Amino acid sequence: GVGNESSSASDAGEGTAAPAPVPARCHDYPSSSAAAYTDFSSVPEPCSLEEVLSVNAESTSPPQRRDMNASSIRRRGGVTENGENDGGGGKTGEGGGGRANSRRGPYSHATFPTKLHDILSRPDVADIVGWLPHGRSWRILDQTAFVNCVMPHFFTQSKFASFMRQVNGWGFVRVTSGNDANSYYSELFLRGKRSLVRFMERKPAIRNMLGPEPNFAEYKTLPPNPEVDLKALIPLSPLP
Repeated sequence: GVGNESSSASDAGEGTAAPAPVPARCHDYPSSSAAAYTDFSSVPEPCSLEEVLSVNAESTSPPQRRDMNASSIRRRGGVTENGENDGGGGKTGEGGGGRANSRRGPYSHATFPTKLHDILSRPDVADIVGWLPHGRSWRILDQTAFVNCVMPHFFTQSKFASFMRQVNGWGFVRVTSGNDANSYYSELFLRGKRSLVRFMERKPAIRNMLGPEPNFAEYKTLPPNPEVDLKALIPLSPLP
């Protein structure tokens, strides 16, 4: 009967070898959000194309989504912000320091995610826009101050709707529930991992491939932003 079949299957499995352990560099993904989120926080900073692809391969995301991620990562792999191939090292940031075109921010050639990551590293705008405590998503806290004080120094667009089109166009996903509601995340956009953003691709997230929303409380909290010399930052305009 059914009981005999179950017993036979159990007996047959007793002599099989235990499954290989998951590599130490790959986190144990919580079952509730495994299909929705690949944790790239284990890659070093700066990181190489091979290191990012390795973590993606170890992900528990569905194979189709894993393959799509790998394809996107390879398309962006090795390309720095000025379009040159750096062999996988990437650049490290200084929290938006330096001087350049005041309309485009410290790097006129930087991608949108790079500029956004630099903004989030600035302690002087933490009450306007900032990382959530876990460092895996970010939220705008004061839309008026963001538009009037922050956007003019980093972006050519002056309207908040245009900024949000960029957010969506670069594949950021809005969290719709829980403590992280109305924050935005991307797997390749993490606090303290600036070199990861160069693997982001300008294309909207595919909603039906995301699965359930990740519960970031189940993942390790990322280290705080590195200290920044406030004197080296471009001063932002006060509110009118």
